[in-house]
Amino acid sequence: MEKIILNHRIKLEKINNSKVENEHQVHSLSPLNNLDQGEEKESYEKYENRLISALNEESVFNIAVTGIYGSGKSSILNTFKKKYKENSQWDFLDISLSSFQINKDTFSDDKDSNTTDEKNSDMKIEEELTPEQIQLIERSILQQFFYAVPQNKIPLSRFKRITGNALTNKVTALLVIILIISGLVFFDKVDYIEAIYSLPNWLPKLAFWCFLICFILLLYKLLSVSFELSEIKLNFHNSEFNIKNEKEKSILNDHLDEILYFFEATGKNVVFIEDLDRFNNNEIFVRLRELNSMINKYCEDRVVFLYAIKDDMFTDTERSKFFEYIIPVIPIINPTNAYDLIQKNYEEV
Repeated sequence: MEKIILNHRIKLEKINNSKVENEHQVHSLSPLNNLDQGEEKESYEKYENRLISALNEESVFNIAVTGIYGSGKSSILNTFKKKYKENSQWDFLDISLSSFQINKDTFSDDKDSNTTDEKNSDMKIEEELTPEQIQLIERSILQQFFYAVPQNKIPLSRFKRITGNALTNKVTALLVIILIISGLVFFDKVDYIEAIYSLPNWLPKLAFWCFLICFILLLYKLLSVSFELSEIKLNFHNSEFNIKNEKEKSILNDHLDEILYFFEATGKNVVFIEDLDRFNNNEIFVRLRELNSMINKYCEDRVVFLYAIKDDMFTDTERSKFFEYIIPVIPIINPTNAYDLIQKNYEEV
């Protein structure tokens, strides 16, 4: 008995005295971006070659990378993006809804869905999403479009961000100073100066034009800031004029001109879309396919949408009609080889 206890103590001491880097080795659950290195390199290169072939094919506009949860779809795409990030041929744009949540309680139309089985409601979102919920998803996609690039790349966009523009502030301050000085000269409020120095005859005319130009520029800036409000109502007796900002709407079609301008100005030509399948609704996929068609009709360069989705998102007929190219991903880790991986990483235990 003492011998058995002694052997267990020796094993524990060996584990405790192992190298620090082995003791604290962490296996992250997040997708990898280095499949082109190590044992998975050969398997990854097969998917990489298929992705390159699909992106180079002029007739392909929608690509699907399909596989079960945990099959390695995101790892393959992350490695591909990292490897070809500096490639001049492709300019990538990431759209991910992994952190996007839909709160059913916020919509009055969802009362019927709350009567379903509580167990199923916690595991899966209803397939029939309300128009308001689809608009929220589209708004998230739209935000990721325009926040993925600096403001100076899309200067004509109506979607403005809060940026610290020191030059604009300096120009505005200068216009205010010129407006005040020219106004004093034009309206003859500089008697104390004339008492010391006689002003030339052409100065009031110059002051008038300076005053007028500065006033127009400042008025334009004031109005542009004012119309950033979501809604302005003007009431005159029994008449009402309602000016409502279009930014309140979030449907992709309502901002089609903005999206077309975005792709034309930025040159983005490969859009990676992930985690859209977890809503179990095909409507948003249909809208994105229509959007892709519009973009490719408008832009000179071909734009490809690349989706990472689960196998059962579409039926066989729907899948072949929706996507021009499909890349199925076979899981690297499965029940047949999981024990070997565990044994390799924990061989000292």
